[in-house]
Amino acid sequence: MNSAKPAYTAATVTGATENEEAAAGANILIGATNGAPVITEKMVADLAPDALIMDAGKGCFFPEAVQRANELGLTVLRVDIRAGFEGQVAMLLETERIIKTTTGRREIEGIRIVSGGLLGGAGEIVVDNVHRPTSIYGVADGRGDFVRSLEPKQARDVGVIRRYIEKMSADAPGAAKG
Repeated sequence: MNSAKPAYTAATVTGATENEEAAAGANILIGATNGAPVITEKMVADLAPDALIMDAGKGCFFPEAVQRANELGLTVLRVDIRAGFEGQVAMLLETERIIKTTTGRREIEGIRIVSGGLLGGAGEIVVDNVHRPTSIYGVADGRGDFVRSLEPKQARDVGVIRRYIEKMSADAPGAAKG
């Protein structure tokens, strides 16, 4: 860690093989076990006066250690995983919305379009929303990528879908009429 710190950092990282030795005079003490208490009352008592203590696992403290930290007025933190849960829930809700509102296949004027994370078949036109397309991403190669150089029929098909999108945009409520 010392070799990776910024050049003008005055502090140095030191290691120890015994927990109590490592805690003596430390400014930060982090426990990272899963249900096994390792932070003792002695370790807390030997910390620097304004030390910060964190339980980055679960149940890293012996009860006496927490009591001692409180008596000394030390800040004791525990990792809060709510943000992770909230992010997971938001991701699941957005995935559900995408599947329900944008994913699918259909034909427009005999041309197959696909969207929403489905693997496009060779020649299908990949759009942002199969139900109400507003953007064309490309022509699927059938293997999970896009065709890099369009054949004449593919270029014509893209043009048909582009005109369809332009017409739908012009006909949409609130669209500017020329």
